[in-house]
Amino acid sequence: MRRRGWKLGFFLVGALGGCGGAALLIPFIGPASQVYRVKVSPGAVTLGPGESVILSASGYSILGNKVPTGSVLWSAQGDVSLLENGTIRPLGSQAEVRVQREIPRGGTVVVSAVADGKSGSASVTIDPQAVARKTVVVYPPVAGLTPGFRQRFIAVVLGAGGKAESNPSVTWSVSGDIGTIDEEGFLTAANVSAQREGKVRAALGSGEFGEADVIVRPAIEGTGEPVQLSVFPERVRLGTRSQLRFIAVAVDKEGDPVPLEGITWAVSDRNLGSIDAEGVLSTLTATGSFSVTAVLRWAQGMLTDSAQVEVVQ
Repeated sequence: MRRRGWKLGFFLVGALGGCGGAALLIPFIGPASQVYRVKVSPGAVTLGPGESVILSASGYSILGNKVPTGSVLWSAQGDVSLLENGTIRPLGSQAEVRVQREIPRGGTVVVSAVADGKSGSASVTIDPQAVARKTVVVYPPVAGLTPGFRQRFIAVVLGAGGKAESNPSVTWSVSGDIGTIDEEGFLTAANVSAQREGKVRAALGSGEFGEADVIVRPAIEGTGEPVQLSVFPERVRLGTRSQLRFIAVAVDKEGDPVPLEGITWAVSDRNLGSIDAEGVLSTLTATGSFSVTAVLRWAQGMLTDSAQVEVVQ
């Protein structure tokens, strides 16, 4: 039954067993279904002449679970004259920002994404000197957790041209009394009686850092059956012979997090890379694009989600 004032958000779930492989339409309900914030990732990046980055916009509910959005409207403000064609290139829920090959000076462009009446933004710093620069992006960018839940975070460190570094070393910390985090990025959510918000931070020894938003709240006591699986990072650029860890997040229809039991990983092109049971991707010597897919199976069904990988020299 639809509850008054609640919007339903739907995800297709491939069913197993008695449903004969048909698609089930399973809704998020209540606060878990409504877009409360839009997060743009990476939230900050530095580019040199001729370099580009793909930004991704995602919607999240007030509970911290990822939810579908309507169409995304992209815009840019600031030193847009430094961009190729003086603008960004919208790609649906993503947008490409590309700097001109010859620029007279540096500057900053703020790229905004609006969906379902909510907005998020990213800051793009343009550096004509092509000096060493790094951007730290923490995934998942938003996490909704319940007391005692153990969530792994990963840090993707972007270097020149938006290429992710292989096996970066970061120091983890939390703020906002949301729980404790270990040196591998596993956060154990605090025991709370009311909702708390805080941040998870990953910092490099050189001072650069990235943060994720974390909401810890009492469990809503949903079914515990996953209705959504999300893979992070959603898109990444890697060098040849590099490694990067992917993570997946599952939630039930109430938006409560679900432990990942029975998850498997695969790549679409084994000539470009391989991925192990822990979600660690290893690229080979060839360049090109492919996808990384996570599959979560349980007694009543199956969920999948994929990320896009570009391998460059």
